[in-house]
Amino acid sequence: GTTPAAAPALASAPAGPLAGKIAFTRYNGNGMDTLVYDLAADQYVAEIPDTRQPDLAGGLLLVNGTGGGKDSILRMTDGGGNVRPITKHPEDAYPQWSPSMASMVYASTAFGDRRSRLFWQEDASAQFEVGPMLYDKRELFGDYPVYLDNWRIAYQGCNTWAGASKCGIYTADTRGSQPIQATTLTADIPTGNLGSQILFTSNRSGNYDVWIAGVDGSGLRPLTDSPANDGLAVASPDATQLAFVSNRGGVWSVYAMNTDGTNQRKLFDINGQYGSGDYEWYRERISWGP
Repeated sequence: GTTPAAAPALASAPAGPLAGKIAFTRYNGNGMDTLVYDLAADQYVAEIPDTRQPDLAGGLLLVNGTGGGKDSILRMTDGGGNVRPITKHPEDAYPQWSPSMASMVYASTAFGDRRSRLFWQEDASAQFEVGPMLYDKRELFGDYPVYLDNWRIAYQGCNTWAGASKCGIYTADTRGSQPIQATTLTADIPTGNLGSQILFTSNRSGNYDVWIAGVDGSGLRPLTDSPANDGLAVASPDATQLAFVSNRGGVWSVYAMNTDGTNQRKLFDINGQYGSGDYEWYRERISWGP
């Protein structure tokens, strides 16, 4: 297919030594485990069994617990300590801190017809039962939610309030305004943000790559273009670099690049695989915290 015209490249800092911690997942033969890698120390510093889809910020980790008595969204330290459940259903998934870390968003198939709905929890410090997000008194159906720095929530979904004829990535707010469509392909999966721009995984060019777009679809462009699978992109805490996963070297690894897609380089191997079905790699998350 044709590639959209490139938007002006964002200014990128020179790529020096990287800092912070990256949380990622790998398959354990039955489900997923979350690992935390310290970039400055160049080593793994935590392994949290039976958890997936991590979101790491401010020294705290949100994960989707998937077994071992941990079947809900969990909050813990980035070393895996002080674990506490903050939702109540095994089907709750894709937790994401708000920019202030006071609240969070997640998706769940726990209710009614088992379709994925979006949930916003105002207090992310303790366990609550909350209702689905709404627009025009209708539940918001969607999956893979991520917070943007402008407090909008990007997700994969359709305009279910108008016949569900248009699908792709939408952004919503927690006040119940009408969601805004950002992309037009059903398979686009939001994975992170670069400020108020949406980082997403898409196979729109024939295989999976990292893409970026504004909330109104402006600046839509690919940031990777390898024949392998690239995706799950997230920004560094200072927003000068992006991390993503790729199997371009024959094994799954975490890579970094400048925010304009230049200077792509491997950071470390995940030393394992992803699973199949619900455990496919594009259903996972990585996260880069301080």
